[in-house]
Amino acid sequence: MKLEYYLLDMPLIVPFKTSFGTDVNRKPLIFRLEHNGIVSYSESVTDQDPFYSYEDNDTALHVIKRYLAQNIKDVPDPEEFLTRSSNIKGHNMAKAALEMLLYDYRAREMGKPLHEFLGDSRGYANVGISIGMDDINKMIKRIDDALKLKYKRIKVKIMKGEELKIVSAIRDVYPDINLSVDANSD
Repeated sequence: MKLEYYLLDMPLIVPFKTSFGTDVNRKPLIFRLEHNGIVSYSESVTDQDPFYSYEDNDTALHVIKRYLAQNIKDVPDPEEFLTRSSNIKGHNMAKAALEMLLYDYRAREMGKPLHEFLGDSRGYANVGISIGMDDINKMIKRIDDALKLKYKRIKVKIMKGEELKIVSAIRDVYPDINLSVDANSD
């Protein structure tokens, strides 16, 4: 079994502004597992910095390298991996990265697409998009573009002191869309 990771640097098409800063690129952690001729992949949802969560790329890598990687040496089923890892408190993003890696591995081992391996859906979820703070006209244009692409849920980032201005302007143009707001604990 060979476990590798890669830290990518992906420039964003549009800067993504939240209450705690502006991202102009994303640095995702990608994991690669090779075992018995099968190669699987997953991604950690951690960020480069600990502004959204205490888990960031560095903490995820530390927990995976020091504690979690030993729990996948024999490439267990994802449920078994979670049982083995239950003594580690928190670090759910790091755990999820390896859990997803094992789901991808098992699906490939069985020669099935991941969605077939996982089985029937438990329900229906409309796909949504998250739009960072910007000039309100640019935000409304991004919402319009997202609706044209058939996104059913729109989430916009807000911050203290700007929330009414942002939401009011959006509701003036789109009074009936499924809209949620996120201030990232601001």
